[in-house]
Amino acid sequence: MSLTNMFKTIGNGAPYLASKALAQTILEFFAYIKQVRLSTVEIELAVSVI
Repeated sequence: MSLTNMFKTIGNGAPYLASKALAQTILEFFAYIKQVRLSTVEIELAVSVI
């Protein structure tokens, strides 16, 4: 079985709702990381002004 066919087989085995939930969780995680980075930059700017 080729690598492409293996990925297709794995992909076909994942239920749609489980895949959607996983994707949503990943997006929320990235949004959280972005917010943490923005907060860190704001703190660094506030400290550098002092």
